Amino acid sequence: YASVDLKRHSAPIFDGYNISLIKQKLKAGQDLKLIRGNIDVDRWIESKYVNNALKTLNLQTFWTPQGASDK
Repeated sequence: YASVDLKRHSAPIFDGYNISLIKQKLKAGQDLKLIRGNIDVDRWIESKYVNNALKTLNLQTFWTPQGASDK
């Protein structure tokens, strides 16, 4: 775990990277028959609550949003 970026790993923001991970885990769960039906992740996620909390705590720029293809 020495190479794990804990700041990135614990980022509460819904950026392209985290949304991509959620979609991958959803697909894996569906493939293993642990999750039935379809879930529209893009409609399910509402980032305004996280964004408001980050603004209240003055942490809007603490995490840098990344795209789905970033690592």
